Amino acid sequence: MKKCPFCAEEIKDEAIKCKHCGSNLPTDNTKKVENKPIETKPTSMLGIWMPILKVIGIIFAIGFGIMIWYISIPAIILWYLWAKTKLSKKTKILITAIPLSLFVLLMIVIVIIANLTPAPVLAISEPQDGSTVLSKSILVKGKVNPTDVEIKINGEEITNIDKTTGNFIYQYDKLAFGNNALKINYKNMNASKEMIINIIRNATPEEQAELDKQKAEEEAAAKLKAEKEATAKAEDEARVQAVQAKASEPDGVSLISCATDRVRSILKSPSTAKFPSAVWDASSYRISGSAGEYTVMGYVDAQNSFGAMLRSNFICTLRMAGKDADCYAGCQLE
Repeated sequence: MKKCPFCAEEIKDEAIKCKHCGSNLPTDNTKKVENKPIETKPTSMLGIWMPILKVIGIIFAIGFGIMIWYISIPAIILWYLWAKTKLSKKTKILITAIPLSLFVLLMIVIVIIANLTPAPVLAISEPQDGSTVLSKSILVKGKVNPTDVEIKINGEEITNIDKTTGNFIYQYDKLAFGNNALKINYKNMNASKEMIINIIRNATPEEQAELDKQKAEEEAAAKLKAEKEATAKAEDEARVQAVQAKASEPDGVSLISCATDRVRSILKSPSTAKFPSAVWDASSYRISGSAGEYTVMGYVDAQNSFGAMLRSNFICTLRMAGKDADCYAGCQLE
């Protein structure tokens, strides 16, 4: 005996339904569902990029399918026919065979027509290769066989081909001075060919005069520009040299120091010498000269041989190459 799990009344061990409450009892074959915690795996980089890659793949597939629509559309129709419809297999085979047969037949017809169509033959009567003209335009005359041929001259299509005779006349008006290559491409279903005709365009007397005038003006402008550049360069170099020369010249203090040292050496009593303290006082010192040769004039108070304090004027000629160079002076006392 066992107890009913629903009403707690005693029932037989073999019972599958409680006679007291009418509940269906669980049997040994009943699978117990255990509540297990859901394991979460860490998201990898591939898992992050996979949706994006799928979208990119779908977009690429759609774009590629549009490019080859003549293949993708029949393929989609056949897939839908075989995968989504409930037609009989015989009907599906019949529906599939008819368009495929027509497609194969069409390809065969196209190949036959292409092989039966003769390769294009082009004959240019005007102009001759190497012709010389004096105009920027030229008439191209020729004949093509068969007449259903596409002709282009330097990328421009000829549309006035006579369908009966194959004759055509085309005016090309883009000739430049000198050599011009007329590239003629012609093709049909059977073949594609190319022809090149060289045309030399010379200038008329009026055009040559204008060209000479333009050339002279350009040469004059270039010469004037070169002269301005040379003048500007010379001025810049002279300015730099002047700045460098000025920077290298000794200052007044150096010159006066050199002159007073030389004056002391010729005095009777150098220790008693007194020079003006105002270096730039015009009444005390006068400095002239440049480029390494200078003259310094001034006065000095000093004792003579008898011990009397006298004032003497002096003039010194100096040679001094730079601020830090040695000074050579020759001085005279008055």
